[in-house]
Amino acid sequence: MNNTFKRLLIIYAICFISFTYVTFLWGKEPVHLVILHVNDIHGLLTPHNSENLKDVGGMARISAKIKEIKAANYGKTLVFHAGDELSRGDTLTVYYGGEVNMLALEAAGFEAFTPGNGDFYFGPENLIKQTSLVKIPILHANVVFKKNGERLFKPYIIKEVAGIKVAIFGVGVVRIEHPSGLSLDLRDYIATAKELVPILRNEADLVIALTHIGIEEDKRLAKEVPQIDVIVGGHSHDQLDESLKIPRDSGNGNVIVAQAGELGHFLGYLDLTMDLDENGKYKLTNAEGKLLPIDSNIKEDEEVVELIKSYSEPLSRQISMSNIYLPNPGKGDSPLGNLVTDIIQNATSTEMALLDRGSIQGEIKPGPITIAQVCKIHPWRNRILKFELTGNQLQEVLTKTDVFSSGISYNKENNEVKELMIGSSPVIPDKTYNVAVGEFLLAYIPFLLEMPFVDTGKRIDEVILNYLQQIAIIGEK
Repeated sequence: MNNTFKRLLIIYAICFISFTYVTFLWGKEPVHLVILHVNDIHGLLTPHNSENLKDVGGMARISAKIKEIKAANYGKTLVFHAGDELSRGDTLTVYYGGEVNMLALEAAGFEAFTPGNGDFYFGPENLIKQTSLVKIPILHANVVFKKNGERLFKPYIIKEVAGIKVAIFGVGVVRIEHPSGLSLDLRDYIATAKELVPILRNEADLVIALTHIGIEEDKRLAKEVPQIDVIVGGHSHDQLDESLKIPRDSGNGNVIVAQAGELGHFLGYLDLTMDLDENGKYKLTNAEGKLLPIDSNIKEDEEVVELIKSYSEPLSRQISMSNIYLPNPGKGDSPLGNLVTDIIQNATSTEMALLDRGSIQGEIKPGPITIAQVCKIHPWRNRILKFELTGNQLQEVLTKTDVFSSGISYNKENNEVKELMIGSSPVIPDKTYNVAVGEFLLAYIPFLLEMPFVDTGKRIDEVILNYLQQIAIIGEK
């Protein structure tokens, strides 16, 4: 066999292999993946009215829609939650601290959850406890414990869906100045993404950021970390009827940004087209996003209905009665605020109690009082802390913000506190007093953050509930 023939044979073999490979790639159909997503539900587990919308939302409806779409796209669907499931929630969320919420998310088939800032408001320990009840991956790459720098949750996961390797990482914001965030540190989410994404890019065909940073920051993330393919976000409550396409500076395609509004009014639907490139690796070539209304046209998922019902029934139990009306006006004297601070002072055996005015909601009307109503009085599960404050420090607290108080009396005009008394005696400027404080007051009074305190181990909602169960009747003659 001469050299010319050998060379022709090699060239023929190379051409044949190349043709066969290209033909193989051309013969491969694009893969369509579906991403379903929600954000900023804020603990509203059941249908509700919201501004111009009536009878919308509800986790049983969201679950039903998810299961319907999963059945139609079997093995090709991912379901994400971009944060703020717990804060400002309904009575179920408040009383159980998020337990029923997490169980409902698991029943609905969610496959990743990045906590939002509001999910930390019941305390990081509670969030860890509730999320540990389920097998849903909890992703948050840029929040760590201040004491040791360790992450609270996994930074990312990689899973295979319909032959596509998908990397999902989570980043978000946490209010470390909030009392619930005192043990936490927040790392820059852009810097964190820049560290993670190159690693994930090498391991996966598709890189998804599950974020709780707001739409403008999502756009910045897309610009500064363009190796990301898709950003599914929350925090700013934006209703993106169509997903955004943020052009990469390289001119090589777009980063897709999606967000599904708020309060469970919509389920986000993102259709991704994945094609094989010339190297035989899957690549995102197209994405189309839309929002699916969650309303009364959707038949509820009975599994989630029964779950919610089982947790709801105890909250309707009557624990007390009121013979009097206890209003809670936005300004001035608040009979309900006075009652709660009296309860806190008695429960902690302190000389006085202080509570920020936003910690008390609603009112008590004459008639039966249920557990659900107590959850509405204080929907935040805030801790009660003990401080040793001098008369001068107490004067400063009262000057800086309006509070509910017990054990003291004073007049306040033009932000000047006068005639400050404890019982029938004037408060002495350099004397130290034992004070019970609702933890959210620390958000208004920065110097309290620098002072030592004792955690009483009690919560405001718990001491209200205990008091009402013991007294039986408010205003008994």
